[in-house]
Amino acid sequence: MHIGHKAVIEKASSCSLALSVFTFFSKDGKRGEKPLISPEEKLKLFETLSVKYCFMPDFSVIKNISGKDFFEKILVNKMSAKTVVCGEDFRFGVNAECGVNELGEFCKEFSVNLIVVPLVKLNGVKVSTTEIRKLIDNGETEKANSYLGI
Repeated sequence: MHIGHKAVIEKASSCSLALSVFTFFSKDGKRGEKPLISPEEKLKLFETLSVKYCFMPDFSVIKNISGKDFFEKILVNKMSAKTVVCGEDFRFGVNAECGVNELGEFCKEFSVNLIVVPLVKLNGVKVSTTEIRKLIDNGETEKANSYLGI
């Protein structure tokens, strides 16, 4: 979890609702890469950020769900979302078929509030897990740690 994710969680915590997070884990990493942190470590981090509920299925269970089904079946029906907070580059659904525009349409349809958090950048570079992996692979641990907020 990097500082961009933390910015989204901090924004969500300001909504005066029970703070719930949707995330996922994968034994083999989302794209076959080793996860940066274990599901257990992720849950501990969420606790420090006052997350009350966490829904964390294995990626293999959700990877083929359409964006509409993800929104309706998971966010609305399973998590009872009243407000959704996400980063401006959030993608969801099979093959990342949906983005913030589609999310906005689904939110309107189901009377769910949407808050979009701007991208977090360091030195003009978007903070992302992909960038963190690249930094780690290049031996730039200090820089990777700054993206992770440690």
